[in-house]
Amino acid sequence: MNGTKHIAEPRLPGVVLHAFELANSTLSRIESGHINQTWRSVDDRGIECILQRVNPLFDAAVQEDIVGITAHLRAQNIQTISLIPTRDSAPYLQHEGYVWRKMHFIHGTNFERITRAAQAFEAGRVLAEFDRGVSTYPRPLHNRRPNVHVLSRHLAALDAARSAHAEHRDFGAIDHLADAVWAEAAKLHDFPAGPERLVHGDPKISNILFNDEAAICLIDLDTLTMMPLVYELADALRSWCNTADEDSADASFSLEFCSAACEGFASNAGAPNPTLALSLASATYAIAIELAARFCTDAFNENYFGWDSKRFGSASEHNRARCQSQLNLARDIFAQRDKMLKITAREFA
Repeated sequence: MNGTKHIAEPRLPGVVLHAFELANSTLSRIESGHINQTWRSVDDRGIECILQRVNPLFDAAVQEDIVGITAHLRAQNIQTISLIPTRDSAPYLQHEGYVWRKMHFIHGTNFERITRAAQAFEAGRVLAEFDRGVSTYPRPLHNRRPNVHVLSRHLAALDAARSAHAEHRDFGAIDHLADAVWAEAAKLHDFPAGPERLVHGDPKISNILFNDEAAICLIDLDTLTMMPLVYELADALRSWCNTADEDSADASFSLEFCSAACEGFASNAGAPNPTLALSLASATYAIAIELAARFCTDAFNENYFGWDSKRFGSASEHNRARCQSQLNLARDIFAQRDKMLKITAREFA
């Protein structure tokens, strides 16, 4: 994986190092990713591995789901991450309020943005492989993470933040963006979503490992959840088909990447899916609006998303840029919805 950087300090807790048969001197920090803290290492047995300190926002029960679901995937010869037990044969360690876990290192590269249609095809193919594989998982999840893609809930949170922060130093600028988010949401019509089923839950492009042009597998399984498949692929397209960074005003939606991604997904999905054919364009538009609402909310609240202090003067300023970027993306998706519908009808009907 990209972003590896050697560090000697700070020392990790001795309890953690002992449990996972590691030495602090072997740890190299992986800088990519903003949720969990991650190190690459070689353990005392010579096994290349990843050590992670899991963000407390994820319940420890997620690890039980990861153990079961990855075993289910491997039984189908689907490549996936694998946890390495502690020296006491526990799948993970809880220490001082954190979950720690160790995984086999998978040689590969992850990207922040797709640059070629071939990557989009491969991302779609491997996501379909993952979703088809987990669809037959026979047990309920230990951690019942709710479907996060409920636009009405995010719009309500935006209005609550607007009411609570009338004295915000940048209220006028944020309020203008909030009105723009609502204006986009008003253009969205109801669409059938289909039944809930087990999915990855966060299939952004940086959560897919590649070997050259070939996608290897999905990583970061903390977001496993039950939700309609259309939201899974829509969230993927929102990430994969954006031609610019998440906070760039130049955000636009690539139909070329969308077509390749849908073709890749359909090639490995098995049966036709009329819901994807009918609803994927609307769902992708809805998720772009949802993200705009979430960024706008945190432009008021300034307490959730991390921000880049080298490029922006405050969390609010960075989240305003993110909100505007997602609004621009949503508008481009809306303008191309008829062409998207032709793509989804061709691949999924």
